[in-house]
Amino acid sequence: MQRYDHLSSVVKVFLLDRDDITVKELREHLRSMAEQFLTDSDPQGYWNGVDVDLIGDTQAQLREVVATRHLTIEQHKHVAEALSLLDKVKDKSRGDASGLLEFIACDGNDEYSDAAVENLEVSQARSPAESKREPLTLSHLASLYLAEHAVQLGEATLRGTTSVYKKLAEATGSLDMRTHTRADLVQLREVLAEDRAKSTVNGMLAKLSTLLSWARLNGHIDNDYSQKLKFTKGAESQRKAFSPEQVQSLVDGARGRPIASLVALAAITGARLGELMQLTAEDIQTEDDTGIVCIDINDEGEGKSLKNKYSKRKVPLTDGAYGFDLKSFLGDLPESGRVFANLTRFVASKAFKKLQEETEGCNADGLVFHSLRHSMATALRSASVSLETSQGILGHSSQSITFDLYGRDGSEGLKTLAEGLKKALGV
Repeated sequence: MQRYDHLSSVVKVFLLDRDDITVKELREHLRSMAEQFLTDSDPQGYWNGVDVDLIGDTQAQLREVVATRHLTIEQHKHVAEALSLLDKVKDKSRGDASGLLEFIACDGNDEYSDAAVENLEVSQARSPAESKREPLTLSHLASLYLAEHAVQLGEATLRGTTSVYKKLAEATGSLDMRTHTRADLVQLREVLAEDRAKSTVNGMLAKLSTLLSWARLNGHIDNDYSQKLKFTKGAESQRKAFSPEQVQSLVDGARGRPIASLVALAAITGARLGELMQLTAEDIQTEDDTGIVCIDINDEGEGKSLKNKYSKRKVPLTDGAYGFDLKSFLGDLPESGRVFANLTRFVASKAFKKLQEETEGCNADGLVFHSLRHSMATALRSASVSLETSQGILGHSSQSITFDLYGRDGSEGLKTLAEGLKKALGV
């Protein structure tokens, strides 16, 4: 009885006990909550004394409500938004109020009626009203799915599933899952495989398939294209490298496109796509002692991650390699923030695929963005650059992988790395 009463109070706090309440009223209630948390130094009010340290418990109780009680579609959406709001409250308690401010700003600009929402839910055609809806991102789909299934999952399973969905959401960005295509999912698979083993990618695709199947059955999307998406047995064929001539053609073909600098940096550093995408203006550095300009690949900052601890490194930029103009590149950098703020990994990978298709001789099987990294490894080996220097450039760690495949991590000075790159790139 005590447990039932406790859930009942959470139901009342979030107005889930009122079947007659409108979507607009539910949104206004959440907005009022957000304002309360922003203006109160000690978040209470709606929780009658429960402080911010217990927000996680409140989220767990909301998920239990989803799993054990009958809710309408609108109420399910409301709970998903409430869970998102509570995450932003946690951020505020750590000194970051930007999420709550964005929540209020978005909510305040969201003008709609109950009738309009209902029409959008049942409409199967792409009407003008439907086209104006916000994209149904994979991130939002995942939050809805987890809100319904979290209580049924063990702690370790929930943690692993959440982690996979976060990575999938980062890869797909703002892709609208209502209108996604099979080609989008195939491209996603290639993006994931850039720096992961194909067996790992298959595991991620299995969770994606579960999510999309659930989303289709629950009316969130019309089509599920995730069947037979996994790499087949024996697909672990060795990735190919571009020849120097192909790399030059790609760098030349990319000029004038949004991915021009991205392709050039990959060609002259051998860095992974994910490593380049998370670079900030602060990561483009000029070393005081040597005057060498380099990229600082690190995991310091929001949203950054590395494949492993050995991936953290500095790689010199070689002026003139494949026509790279260092002065122009530095002049085009933003004052702060991400260097490639207008791109996501998914969009960048699609754009590179299009570049390959439009560049003669560069679209053979096994050639992808990651092939630029293999090209660098091949160039280092062909130029007889030392193992240790190659390690420092590529940031590879495994002692079981031979230099014939990649090279290894090392700690030689930037001057030695710069000389090794010039030798490999023929500058």
